[in-house]
Amino acid sequence: EYVSVAASAFRDFKVASSSSWHLAYLTFRPLVILLGILSHQVAAILRVIAQHSVAHGWVAAKEGYFQLKTATIWFVNFQRELPTSAKYAELGAVGILIALWLLRRHVRNRRYVERTTAWYREKKRRALRRYRRMVEKVAKTSLLLALTLPHLLYIMAALLAKRMIPSVVTYLATRTYLNAILSFWHPLYLTILAISRLSNHLNLYEQVDTAEGETELPSKLSGRNPEKAGRRGRLVTPSMLKKQQKQKTEMKALRSEVEDLLKYWVVYALLLALFRALLLLPIFGRILNVTAMTTSVIDSTAQPAKIGRWSTGRKAGLLDKFRLSGRFAEELRLAFFVWLRLMPVPSFSGSEVSEGKRSEKIVEVEPNKHRPLDISYDFLSPITISAMNSSAFLTKTESFSGSNNDNKTYFAIGITKFRSILD
Repeated sequence: EYVSVAASAFRDFKVASSSSWHLAYLTFRPLVILLGILSHQVAAILRVIAQHSVAHGWVAAKEGYFQLKTATIWFVNFQRELPTSAKYAELGAVGILIALWLLRRHVRNRRYVERTTAWYREKKRRALRRYRRMVEKVAKTSLLLALTLPHLLYIMAALLAKRMIPSVVTYLATRTYLNAILSFWHPLYLTILAISRLSNHLNLYEQVDTAEGETELPSKLSGRNPEKAGRRGRLVTPSMLKKQQKQKTEMKALRSEVEDLLKYWVVYALLLALFRALLLLPIFGRILNVTAMTTSVIDSTAQPAKIGRWSTGRKAGLLDKFRLSGRFAEELRLAFFVWLRLMPVPSFSGSEVSEGKRSEKIVEVEPNKHRPLDISYDFLSPITISAMNSSAFLTKTESFSGSNNDNKTYFAIGITKFRSILD
């Protein structure tokens, strides 16, 4: 009985296995046929590519070998035909390159650049500290004198440099690109860097805002699902808070840098517009027009044109005697932009005596309010706003001209009176 049962079970297993095999064969046969066709086509394509690539590669290798052999023979013959002095010159050039590489390696190993930079920063820090101490001593006596002392020292240093090394100052102002770099290209480079850094910080702030939006959900979900609210609340970690604080500090410094750059470009544009406007006036245009007398930086051999009493063929006028020379104008421009961008202004505390009283009051002076850039910006901004208001007033129609005289600026009133006199 057990034998018959085992035999029937074996027959059933055999039939089931045969049925499963036929089912898998019929199921996967189209896929196998498709893969076979694709593999055959791919193999044919690869065979053709291999034949051509090997053939052309062999030909290219043979041609490269012959060309390398020909170039080597030509180079050897060329070196043989050179004179002895040229051979020594080539050996010297190779030796100089090797020596420079070894020197660079030695400098990097000994860290001479880093040590020199650290020494310069230390000397600069000590000099600035002495300078601040001197200004603080002056501020204890007179706050106004302490505020004007850096500018007076700079004027004295500029005059001393012009007196001691006039040729160097003239060369830097007229024969180099120092004026253009200080006034335009270096601020433009700093502006591009600030914009790139600002865009990175804005992207980080967007990510922080997204994270903060996710952390606000636990307060809404706390009443419905405390476990989910707890998981959401654990998203903010101390490392994230530290990173956010660091980003805020960097953003604050970047905002100050961007404000300084905006102020500089405003001052630069206003000075350029003011100078161009003065050139259009009769008297100032004759005095300030130094275009013909300015030596070109690109063409260093160009001679300045003779104007005024140095001109040929006409008698010098009265205004030509007061005309600025091109060299002096470039030197003045260099001194102005060095004062505007590079002069340090320390922070100090001074004493201020109130009127009618003997008591003194300690006043903390912030350096950002008395820098040359801030002084120029505060001086030029009201003039520009007044000119803008005057231009807006002058463009009004005549029907509104006599309606309200209180809105007129002094500049607009002066132009109106001058126009009425001309009429």
